[in-house]
Amino acid sequence: MASKKSARSKGYRKTVQKKPYLTKKEIIISCAIAAVVILAFVLMNTLYSDGSLKMVDGVPQAQGEHSILINGGTGNNPRYFKLGQVADVDGYTLEETASPSDENVKSFTYTPEGESFIDSVSVNGYPNKAQENADYIHSVYASIEGYDVSEIRTVTVADKDVLCMTTTVDPELLAQTIAQAQEAVDEAAAESEAAAAGEAPAEEEAPAEEEVPAEEEAPAEEEASAGEEAPAEGEAIAEEAAAEGEEEADDSLEYAQELIAYVPVGERCIAVHMINRGESAEDYVDDDALYQAFDQIMTGLSYETK
Repeated sequence: MASKKSARSKGYRKTVQKKPYLTKKEIIISCAIAAVVILAFVLMNTLYSDGSLKMVDGVPQAQGEHSILINGGTGNNPRYFKLGQVADVDGYTLEETASPSDENVKSFTYTPEGESFIDSVSVNGYPNKAQENADYIHSVYASIEGYDVSEIRTVTVADKDVLCMTTTVDPELLAQTIAQAQEAVDEAAAESEAAAAGEAPAEEEAPAEEEVPAEEEAPAEEEASAGEEAPAEGEAIAEEAAAEGEEEADDSLEYAQELIAYVPVGERCIAVHMINRGESAEDYVDDDALYQAFDQIMTGLSYETK
């Protein structure tokens, strides 16, 4: 007879009590930390401002007329910053024009009311530093044969250091530079097309000329003589068209003298562009006259201190 094993009494079973994942003290500390983080986030969004303007119905709320604004964000998420504003200047008419890509960003143009060597002065805001803009524009002008650009000069206006440069252009020399550049572009394009097409096939031999019967020789001569007049006439038309084209090209390039200035506003800047157009280099004025006119324009410019 098989023996039976007696079951162990329940009183001898060993039980292990499970500890909670977090103690009551740890839960209280975690809740306190979360509350502090949430409070800090709320305060940061309530009290902190990056300087961008408040928007109402898609329009930045800038104080004062003729505010110089830039969009420091994107087209879908714009953030507008005010860099300064312009005001009327004696002897000039002030006009405001909206940017084609952003109607909230305006450019401003001063035009002399009376006789002046200045044709116009434009004022715009830029998101880059003044030194960066000045260095870049200076390098561009210096690299183009036909332009003569001065060194970058620091001018103090109303306790503000402004970066300035002046330029003049020789239209004839600039036209030669443009023509050479276009020729280089055309040659590069031709080489690229030739490389893409591979080696050009050998020219086909011209078919042997058929013998012309004697009775048909006279009409052929007449056709030849008639055909000779047409190219001569066409060449005259082509030469006339080329001359007109050269005249139009010459008209598109003009004598121009510029003063370009960048006013630092924090990490951004305001650009002032003054231009004097003339019929010859004799219409250029000395730099002192340009800077005197620039000082007058600057009386209408105020800028943010941040």
